[in-house]
Amino acid sequence: MPIRGGPTLQRRRLVHCHLFYLRV
Repeated sequence: MPIRGGPTLQRRRLVHCHLFYLRV
């Protein structure tokens, strides 16, 4: 998993993925 823009962006992307998974 490449870290782009720092761990903050990584965490935000992870949260977005999690929210999308919950919505499905």
